[in-house]
Amino acid sequence: MVLVEPRLTEDGGARSTLRLVQQWTRAAVPVVLYVLQRPDPGNAAPMPPGVHPRYATRTPRRLRQVLVPGLARLVLLARRADVVVSGRDVGWGLLLGRAASLLARRPFVLMIRSAPGQAIDRWVPPRLRAATRAAYRSADRVVCISPGLVPAALELGVRPERVSVVLNGVEVERIRAAASAPTPELPAGPGPLVVGVGRLEGQKGFDVLVRAHAQVVAAGHPHRLLILGEGPDRALLEGLAAELGVSGSVTMPGFADDPLPTIAAADLFCLPSRWEGFGQSLAEALLLGTPTVAADCVAGPRLLLADGAHGDLVPVDDVDALAAAIAAHLRDPDRLRAAAARGRVWAVEHLSIERAATELLGVLADVAAAAGAPDGVTRVA
Repeated sequence: MVLVEPRLTEDGGARSTLRLVQQWTRAAVPVVLYVLQRPDPGNAAPMPPGVHPRYATRTPRRLRQVLVPGLARLVLLARRADVVVSGRDVGWGLLLGRAASLLARRPFVLMIRSAPGQAIDRWVPPRLRAATRAAYRSADRVVCISPGLVPAALELGVRPERVSVVLNGVEVERIRAAASAPTPELPAGPGPLVVGVGRLEGQKGFDVLVRAHAQVVAAGHPHRLLILGEGPDRALLEGLAAELGVSGSVTMPGFADDPLPTIAAADLFCLPSRWEGFGQSLAEALLLGTPTVAADCVAGPRLLLADGAHGDLVPVDDVDALAAAIAAHLRDPDRLRAAAARGRVWAVEHLSIERAATELLGVLADVAAAAGAPDGVTRVA
């Protein structure tokens, strides 16, 4: 197979792709990870052992300089593979992957990792939205990383028989080991520690978390809020904390190479996102046994928190509800601690990357076989 990514910068989607490729490489599955743009060294996702991407160009170039040579090389790879897979649900990797599959006459599989309607509206330029939706409708298979994404795929015109669900996988043992790692330096101040992790942008809803934090502090429940991540909304969030008078209890130190020890040390993990295809950091919190509160957004949190059995769910964009959930935990932490213990057992059983890689490979083999490949997903150059 050939798996297409637009770039491999540090984000949840890139980490998921790299983990899958690493598992397939270890199992001697022939796979080429084809990347359109070389990332800047300071923004590149860590490369797992044994994973060696092929890039569209030998040196870093702007995206528009990559498209033509990138497509030409991708077509050559696709002709020697059984199936072309897009690791992203929007962007040039998706569009060039679909074009290459058509030119090479190979089946095309699309991974949906986020709420596709919101992702198209937010990230795809208007001139490319029709082509993006056409790629969804014409894909031989669309793979959703959580069941809650299936209705969105159907709304975009994907035929039901072409939709599969393969629950996202994470490195269970590595994450669990972080629970016993040395505790990182944590912000000083009174009260328990509440942690959020993610890119500082509107999708992640950290403005809601800062407002809820301020409400809880004003109600007489002091605590510290630590948000790990970087992004375009930093100044907005810092200004909001100052406006609400909580700059002293809100810490945003930037991107963390490894947020797991901090999540493990937290008294409460909060995911206030407006939408999530899965919720990577929420899954990590479950595996670490950290009590959690999450916005009930499309589509991962309800699944991961088992309709509230593994942690609290609150409505999206509801500052009052999030504040009430945080305050309730600060008053009586035992309930969410028990829920987190249940969630940890479930996550160990259901979220392994080995399971995800095996299930997804089975889907790809079925697609390749249906298209007439002689031996399933085995041929690649």
